[in-house]
Amino acid sequence: MLIDQFLEEATEVDVDALADGTDVVIGGIMEHIEEAGVHSGDSSCVLPPVSLSPKVLDTIRDYTKRLALGLKVVGLMNVQYAIQRDTVYVLEVNPRASRTVPFVSKATGVPLAKIGARLMVGPPPCGYETPACALQRRRGNRRTRFLLRQIPCFSVQQVSRGGYHSRP
Repeated sequence: MLIDQFLEEATEVDVDALADGTDVVIGGIMEHIEEAGVHSGDSSCVLPPVSLSPKVLDTIRDYTKRLALGLKVVGLMNVQYAIQRDTVYVLEVNPRASRTVPFVSKATGVPLAKIGARLMVGPPPCGYETPACALQRRRGNRRTRFLLRQIPCFSVQQVSRGGYHSRP
């Protein structure tokens, strides 16, 4: 279903998750600093989110798990949400990795792409480690003590004279 309407004064959130068809684990929830509408690849984000209420975070976790199970996702999944006055809207669901995965992986120390790829290659072997166990084993009991941010770096920048300059 496609409903096209811009949400004024909304915050956008990206969620990267792993699923194996029965178990769903959220790898990271990133809050956009800009208002909703800026593409996630071009936005500045923070992980963990700083302004979302516990109720909104619980709703995001619930929706993410329900979407992954309902879509029968095996591997990585990215969900984009908009939050407007504590109402959570699903903007987009991608049953694949997104460009936020490398940042979330580096920030959390969990190789989400590697775990997702292993989930996708076929029936789990005997003694299979669920995504939840893999994430817990790699993350341990440590909690993120720092606020991590993603800032876009554009390869080409337009200047006032209309010219372009390359940047590394």
